Amino acid sequence: MIPVTWAYIEMTPNPPAFLAVIGLFVCAITIGGAVYMTVYQGQSYARLFQLFTNLSPTILLMSVFPFISGTLNSQSIGNSRELMVVLAVSVTVPWIASTVSMPVYEPLATVDRRDTALFYRSFCQLWPPLLLCSIPVVGLFALVMLSVKGWGVSETGFFMVGVFTNMLFSQAIIPAQETKRFGYIFFSWVFYAAFMFWMPQLWFLAPVFALLPHLVLLNSALIGLFQPRALNPSRITRELLRGALYGGVLWADKFLLVLIYAGEINIFVVYVALIPMVLAQGVYFASQLDILTRSMEGIRAMIDQAPCNELSTQSGGISSSVEQSVASTTLIASGLGLGMMLISAIMGMDHNTEVLALVLAPIVFLMLMLLIFELSQLQQHRTAEILSAIHIAVVTIGLIALPIPAAYFSLIIVDIVLTYLALRSCRGAFADAPYELFWKEAAKW
Repeated sequence: MIPVTWAYIEMTPNPPAFLAVIGLFVCAITIGGAVYMTVYQGQSYARLFQLFTNLSPTILLMSVFPFISGTLNSQSIGNSRELMVVLAVSVTVPWIASTVSMPVYEPLATVDRRDTALFYRSFCQLWPPLLLCSIPVVGLFALVMLSVKGWGVSETGFFMVGVFTNMLFSQAIIPAQETKRFGYIFFSWVFYAAFMFWMPQLWFLAPVFALLPHLVLLNSALIGLFQPRALNPSRITRELLRGALYGGVLWADKFLLVLIYAGEINIFVVYVALIPMVLAQGVYFASQLDILTRSMEGIRAMIDQAPCNELSTQSGGISSSVEQSVASTTLIASGLGLGMMLISAIMGMDHNTEVLALVLAPIVFLMLMLLIFELSQLQQHRTAEILSAIHIAVVTIGLIALPIPAAYFSLIIVDIVLTYLALRSCRGAFADAPYELFWKEAAKW
């Protein structure tokens, strides 16, 4: 429907005003559907607040940005506008956050989240060595920027400081996320946005100010910072690479757009086109992720309760429920994307193939990312990594060798194929999971 709507508006010199009304209605219905998906399984207040927390960085920072963009654009860092350096940081941070957060989870996998004191202390013991291992990642991204954009010492230095402080912040959020203390996360984003609003010239310190709620949460567990655990460097490197691959599914193209086309592309459209993906992703992690968790628990229960001849049927039912959660999440993103296309005229968005590509691509990327995430939860890491690597390779080659619309449409086609392969792999993993778990348990006996 999104391409059809785009084509109609493109061919109509003066699109009728009622299209905007329909668009607003579609947006309202989609947002209502997102809220319903979040609350219909119970714990409505907690889930709704989690959804709001998931959306808060987008809402708060996009609300603040119009007020500070003029200030940032009027100042320079080296030979570049400060705004360009900030934009470079903003598209690097989501990718690097996924990269440097991945190594946190495996060492903490056996720590009970309900014992918050133990979990916080364990995290603090891991944090210093993880931070040290993450610093080279910042240097690698800075080297890419330096090489391609021809930056000097000033631009590169501010870029590295901005990325490092945001990396620190992204890791600090993990204890609150894992123990479901979403109020601390929300207020940290309020602190972040408030600092950006009042002191935009010191934008690189906003993540440091936003650390305060999380330091309060960790409280006495901070003593663990002075009792660091020894970690296996090869295992940390492996997890960093895995995080970079998974994070690149959603963010590699945004990084490359700013890296290569910063002065040629409408950054406003790039960010607005992300809104459907952000809403749908927020819904997934606020409510639909529980379906995957319950499915894994259900597979374990089958081993104890279901006859062998029923394992295949029951695992198929579990697989279907997980697929439905991915489909529902993608439908939310598609619905909001359609509504935004209908109201694009009042949002000041042009109608060209580039805009269509930028609106469609994140929805397809989201679908692939959700299936890759589920593959990783099913311990199918090799398959998930290969699919992610193919996506990143096609993004890189496409945006270097082709015009932006052609690169994105090519990537959409490739990602539809990758999504199909990921779906098949998920179905196979669910079908095999009961038997794999059975033999693992049998080996213990």
